[in-house]
Amino acid sequence: IYTSTRNYLGYCTWDNQRMGKRYTTQERLDIAIAKYLQYQTTKDYLEIGKSEHIIGSSDELEQHFTLIHYSNKEEFLKENPNCCERTWGLVEGDQFRFWDRTDGAGDGMFIFRHKIRYIDKITGMKKNIFSSNTYYDVNNCGYATGHYYY
Repeated sequence: IYTSTRNYLGYCTWDNQRMGKRYTTQERLDIAIAKYLQYQTTKDYLEIGKSEHIIGSSDELEQHFTLIHYSNKEEFLKENPNCCERTWGLVEGDQFRFWDRTDGAGDGMFIFRHKIRYIDKITGMKKNIFSSNTYYDVNNCGYATGHYYY
């Protein structure tokens, strides 16, 4: 019961390198942004596909569009100062349940509403859209997981 209580309160209890660590909301957001930057191609092409009404893999979408990547966290935040909001609920309306929290699920997830910049290869036109389906959660031990909801 001690471990479950510590998990519920936000402490890492299962990773020996981070044992006893409790991440702040800002630290969790920084971890989520770093994870986004690492995988921005996949997530952003999903958003582009939805916006352009094209169903396909990232590879298929790359044939039609060129994604303009963010090179670092500073550039990302400069373009998107209010990008990420923490929420306790999941997109479907479910909440992080008590037992999820006692298993170390973290303290909510971040909704990413950021500018996605890309070029249409056919028209040569530069386009911007804003993400609306990308979410990241960061568990108590600092591991981020990205989610995309159609």
